[in-house]
Order: sequence, then structure tokens, then C-alpha cells
Amino acid sequence: MRTNRASHRAFPSVAAVRLIGDSRFVALAVGTIAKGSRTVHVRYYFTDFRAAGGTGTAGLMITPNASFPQKWPVSAAATQGGSIPGARSFDAMAAAGTTTFAHTVTVAAGQGTKPDDTVYAVYQPDVRPLYPPGWDSKGTDSFNLFILAPRWDKATYVTRNGGPLSSAMLLPCPTAPRAARSRRPWPNTAGTPSASQGTPSPKARARLSPDTTSNTP
Repeated sequence: MRTNRASHRAFPSVAAVRLIGDSRFVALAVGTIAKGSRTVHVRYYFTDFRAAGGTGTAGLMITPNASFPQKWPVSAAATQGGSIPGARSFDAMAAAGTTTFAHTVTVAAGQGTKPDDTVYAVYQPDVRPLYPPGWDSKGTDSFNLFILAPRWDKATYVTRNGGPLSSAMLLPCPTAPRAARSRRPWPNTAGTPSASQGTPSPKARARLSPDTTSNTP
């Protein structure tokens, strides 16, 4: 569903900073949801390890992490699976090549708010480096890769096998009841018309029923 990356650079903790080396790596988190499933699968990749000059990477420890900063309702329980590993050194991960692992999150039905048994959450993957003595992070003690916004519900128009899971990052698609089957959006817009985008033309409005109220499915 979504990917992002993080890179790392460490500086020696001296009064006058002088770059003596450079080290970096790429961290990816790829979230997917199978059709009709209530489980989000996040596959992590750590790859492209590079170091040049004096870096101290032998003592640089890298710890992947995933958290839920927010969840609505807070009483909803999330079952986590997979295997997020503990801290490993930069050099050990670089020697192994690409490191990959999976993390899963499932929320059972019956824990959400009415009427659609809806549960919202914020899934936050991050990478936490621990620098060796004598090295300063310059404020980069963690890297937030991105925010995934899963949503579990049992809305009647999408319910399958106990209710699906989807991403809460939605694009509005205004339609009229007579056009609901085709779900045609307003022309010239990516969502609800705005002042900057203008309003639908008379011809466009004529394609929608003039005696009904527009809905957002």
C-alpha cells in the first residue's frame, strides 16, 4: 500500500564538526491488505548498506520498531504477529545483505463503534539507531518511515467474512443515487469540488439527477 525509506549519517561529537566519513542504509516498510481480510501485513526491508571513511559502524546498533500512537476506540485489542527482530549492528546487517521480516496486525470484529463496528488506528513503523560512544546523533535518534491508517469495519456495502480491513486514506467520490452504480466523480476534480477547482459545468450537472442529493459512498 505504501513505502518509504530512511537513511543514516553520524557525526563525531566534537566542537567543530568535520565530516570524516559517511554511512547509510535504506529501510522500507511495505503494507498490504488481502481482499476481505482483517489482517494488515507489513514487510520490512533493510538494504543498500554503505560506509566510507571513518564511521564507527561496527558499534552502530539498529533496532526496527512498530507502534500504535492512536487507536479508536482505545479499548479495541489488536493481535500482532510476525517477527520484528531486536537490535543488530550496522556491520552485521551489511554483511548479511538485505534483511527482511514481516509484521502482522489483526483486529477482531465486535470491538468497534456503531453502526458499522468501526475501528481506526495509526500504525507507525520506525527505526531506532543506537550510536557508539564518541558519536553524536544530532537529533536523529529515530526515523519515522510513514504513518499507515488501517480501518476495520462491517459496513453493509463492503462486508465480507466478518468485515474487511482497508486504509483510511480515502478519496471522496461524490455521486447521485441514479449514478451510484457507475460511481462517476465530478468532472475536473479529484474529489469534492472546491473554489480553486471550480464547480461542475451545466453539461456535467445534467448527467446527474437534478432532483436528488449528492452522496459520498
